[in-house]
Amino acid sequence: MKILFVSKYEFYEPLGIMSLSSFLKKHRLDCYFIDIKLEKNFTEEIQKISPDIIAYSITTGNAKFYQKLNQELKKKFDFFSFFGGPHCTFFPEFIYEEGVDAICRGEGEYPFLELVDSLEKEKGITKIKNLWVKINGEIYKNEVGNLIEDLDTLPFPDRDLVNKYKQYKKMHKRTLITGRGCPYKCTYCFNHSYNKLYQKKGKIVRKRSIENVIKELKFIQKTYHPRKFQFWDDTFNIDYKWTLDFCDAYRKEIHIPFSVTPRVNLVNEEIVKALKNAGCITIGTSIESGNDYLRNKILKRGISEKQTIDACNLFNKYGIKILMGNMVGLPDETLDMAFETMAFKIGRAHV
Repeated sequence: MKILFVSKYEFYEPLGIMSLSSFLKKHRLDCYFIDIKLEKNFTEEIQKISPDIIAYSITTGNAKFYQKLNQELKKKFDFFSFFGGPHCTFFPEFIYEEGVDAICRGEGEYPFLELVDSLEKEKGITKIKNLWVKINGEIYKNEVGNLIEDLDTLPFPDRDLVNKYKQYKKMHKRTLITGRGCPYKCTYCFNHSYNKLYQKKGKIVRKRSIENVIKELKFIQKTYHPRKFQFWDDTFNIDYKWTLDFCDAYRKEIHIPFSVTPRVNLVNEEIVKALKNAGCITIGTSIESGNDYLRNKILKRGISEKQTIDACNLFNKYGIKILMGNMVGLPDETLDMAFETMAFKIGRAHV
């Protein structure tokens, strides 16, 4: 059975698609990839592949685009359409859209594999956990299964899948995720809702072993020769000891600059020094608002002004650049509060 992933180039590696591809290939399935922005004639390429399944990973911002694209492809080809990603996880009613055959909520590796196996063997597909399925207009809704406990059992993302295009192949910065899950309840973030979805379905925060991450880094380094690594974990430094041990291993074995996304209330000088010694050159973090009421009552960040300033001063002390995010136009925000955010960001944190 042939599975085709369809996406549109957005200047970064599609880790979700790449991870699914490597998992399916591990189980001897044929996976293909088409980037509709980079492919000269993508409908011709789809015809050549003749896929049984076309899969998309979608966010809320591009959901309508991919739904319309899928409708157009349905007019030309015969295939089973499968949608996953954040939009389907939190808005599973997307299954009601025309041309959508199935959607996946949450982690997709095992549900996708079970779907492919069931379609191939002409078995029923209406009771697969994580999936909502449409058959002859009738919708079958299933609860999510357990979270994947041991991330080391998953193969590394399939970078060769997308490297057929030079825009991906020549990327000097390669991205990785060293774990899944975040325990915090920031109101603007997906994680608190995601954690409710998976309540009593396993451990929310899971980290890959340091040995496993280093092995992937070495493989990428040898195969693709990047100039920088970017770690995209929701909270890179969620495990204090893991972070220190990882920095030590990275310093000894990798020797390429990298950037991470730490949470500032989990930062101290020992962590910042370890990051610097390992080769960290940039961190991405967010204050979201310089106003305590907005930051902690509205957004529920649980981070004080002092914690942010102390962390920024440490990063500045060790010469690590700070990319800081913030929001304006929040509920209850006044113009003075917005200027308070700018003063906090530029004046007090010195970034």
